Amino acid sequence: MQLVGAAANAPMLDQNDPDLRLVLGRDDLNPIALFRTVDEDFFLCFQAYLPPYVAAMSPNLLEVYHLSSGELVQAEITFAQRCLLTQPDAVYVSRAGDVHKLTLKS
Repeated sequence: MQLVGAAANAPMLDQNDPDLRLVLGRDDLNPIALFRTVDEDFFLCFQAYLPPYVAAMSPNLLEVYHLSSGELVQAEITFAQRCLLTQPDAVYVSRAGDVHKLTLKS
């Protein structure tokens, strides 16, 4: 994703930001939405896909929905969470500097 305007074709993500090292260069992550915050920052959303589920994540909430029915199958309130990696069976997140592997409850 690139901005077009005053800084024509400037990359949206800072290539030197160490917090983005797990996102940059990945072909399996596609941005799906971009929002501007009240602080004039940008919030870029990526799709996390755990077949047959879709995970929706923010810094304070993780929700998992069944893809075909749309049913909410799991929700978890969190604090300062960031998605690090998605795999077919789990999502890896950072919470307060610790890495956690999240899997669906059966």
